[in-house]
Amino acid sequence: MSGTWDEHARDWDDNPDVRAYADKAFASLKEHTGPAIGANRYGRVLDFGCGTGLLSEKLAPVAGQIVAIDTSSAMIDVLKSKSIENVIALCVDIDAPSTVNLPALGQPFDLIVASSALAFVPDYRTIVGNLVPLLREGGLFVQWDWLKSGDGGFGLTSAEISAACKDAGLADTRVLEAFVMEGMGDAMTVLMGVGTR
Repeated sequence: MSGTWDEHARDWDDNPDVRAYADKAFASLKEHTGPAIGANRYGRVLDFGCGTGLLSEKLAPVAGQIVAIDTSSAMIDVLKSKSIENVIALCVDIDAPSTVNLPALGQPFDLIVASSALAFVPDYRTIVGNLVPLLREGGLFVQWDWLKSGDGGFGLTSAEISAACKDAGLADTRVLEAFVMEGMGDAMTVLMGVGTR
């Protein structure tokens, strides 16, 4: 899968739809979770499936430290080239056994975000189950993914997100329609799942 994303990395940030998605995800994060985190500081953040780091860029001024991970080395190279002071960018697979020994993942996170990433993984429930233990008690897990339309369509349903969050042990889980992306005559809904460890 990462080879496919590598091919898009160089021009990824030039796509206005990609930028709009990151803008809307960040706005919905502030709207729906800001007060729960406190004092406009998101503390220690894990950006899962960070791509070129568009969401990390937005989080950087209001976060203590961001660990941004992706399986695409080309996407990570683009993020590293941005030289964001409080962002550690790593090309890692969260399923790899060696990942648990990475020093950057050794301390718990206050917030884990996954923006348009989890619908692309081969085993969504397993990945959520691997991510949640990286949160501190009371930490927040937030994801954004396309609403699946019809049987076999791409994306996730509210029920799938709720079930994965519940299975991973998250409490106070809610799934909402965060925003709509319009383009080429279509309107696509983006779901936002939020849960507390």
